[in-house]
Amino acid sequence: MPATITKNRLILVLSSITLIVHLYAILFGGFSYFRDELYYLESTRHLDFGYVDHPPLSIWLLWLITSVFGDSVGVIRIVPAVFSAVVVFLSCKTAQKTGGGSFAMFLTAITVSLMPIFMGMNSVYSMNFIDWFFWALLSYLAVDLIQEPQNKKFIVWGIVAGFGMLNKISIAWLIAGFFAALLVSDKRKLLKTPYPWISGVIALIIFSPYIVWNVFNDFAHLEFMRNAVEMKYSQITRVQFLMDQLMLMSPFAIVLAFCGVWYSTFNPAGRKDMAPAVIWLTTLMILLVNSHSKAEYLGAAYPALIALGAVFLESKLNVSKLVFYPVKFALPVLIIGMGIIAIPVVVPVLKVEDTIKYFRLTGLNPQSNEGHKLTELHQFYADMHGWEELVESVRKVVDSIPGKDTLSILIVANNYGEASAINVIGRKYNLPYCTTEHNSYWLWGVPREEYDMYISLGDSEEDVKTYAINPELKGVHTAKYSMPYENNLNIWVAKRLKYPFKELWKKAKKYI
Repeated sequence: MPATITKNRLILVLSSITLIVHLYAILFGGFSYFRDELYYLESTRHLDFGYVDHPPLSIWLLWLITSVFGDSVGVIRIVPAVFSAVVVFLSCKTAQKTGGGSFAMFLTAITVSLMPIFMGMNSVYSMNFIDWFFWALLSYLAVDLIQEPQNKKFIVWGIVAGFGMLNKISIAWLIAGFFAALLVSDKRKLLKTPYPWISGVIALIIFSPYIVWNVFNDFAHLEFMRNAVEMKYSQITRVQFLMDQLMLMSPFAIVLAFCGVWYSTFNPAGRKDMAPAVIWLTTLMILLVNSHSKAEYLGAAYPALIALGAVFLESKLNVSKLVFYPVKFALPVLIIGMGIIAIPVVVPVLKVEDTIKYFRLTGLNPQSNEGHKLTELHQFYADMHGWEELVESVRKVVDSIPGKDTLSILIVANNYGEASAINVIGRKYNLPYCTTEHNSYWLWGVPREEYDMYISLGDSEEDVKTYAINPELKGVHTAKYSMPYENNLNIWVAKRLKYPFKELWKKAKKYI
């Protein structure tokens, strides 16, 4: 049997590790829709070339999937599960492409598969798991292109980069790193040819629908990013950004990443395949320039660099026994051991009560990176709870309204999570449309200018009386495991507003 076929089979087996973990969570875990999953599902009913908080590709893909297979939690989460396996596959192929053997591929696979941030990102549907796929694919293509330059490879790279940006604009950091890698490599003469620049133009053309959308929507995404940095992430410092790399990527992923940088900088063989290291370093510098970057933003740059680090360590196995035994045996055991401990923290493989017990036993309950107060579950898991209860609370209020079937009713929520839960889950109860001033909902607006009845969620009596005439408190929503700010929500009903709804809506915009 040819060695290439054997190695490809090994890569497929190694790639299945992450898929099995996520399939187990889908089949046996006890968690419902994640906040953003509900928002993405509602976005598929508003297909467009852009959204306030992200480009459109992930929504188009979700629309295609749900149109064929439905929108259950299991259906939408099988997609990131499969993509996670593809990312590991591409990472192992990068290790193979840069001279790695079976051990380098094994070390790459277990390190990438068991990175906490990687496991968490691939547990739910969002643009992030697709982003990891594009980073892994473009990094592999960059290595291949620099090793064996061909004009057509630049064309392919530009097409993939364009679709990557149409999913998440952070691919621009990777593009910058790729051109930097060309500049510092011995292939810098390629920059004097038109094809690298043609690839950039191709990427820009594919991404252009989102640019045009922003032009026609007052550059909504730029406003969103500015507000997020100034308000939601203002407490994050550069030191915290660097320290959080250890927790989100794992110490062993950091070790392999540093090995990859060392290999690409000081080893003649490694310098030929420096693209992943230069991409990682370029991205790191860009994120450090912004003093409030989240640590997870660097995550997608790690897999290809980890592959280089694994190749470097494999090359040192025969240097001495002092190197052989720790690298060959101790390091994989530690990576696997720490990964297994981290799995229930970032992948919902356990029932809710068992997850809480596990947090208490291990003390592994991360804090919110958005400054929110937490209870027994960390924010990632808490955002998977309370939605069914919210829909039920609202349904009871709607059902209590006399003649509800003959009235035009509008529900107004505080954020896109609440609104999307009512619109997606509440569809089975034929609940009225729910809107919010939050992100894309503000742009979508509402079907009518005025309504017979308004239901407002979450406001205090003082707040609701600033815009509603004689509001009545009709219920209070409670949920045991939800985020605290999603618990004990007042549900108000009002027949009239103090000002025209259109006037209130114009001032209510909240991009964050």
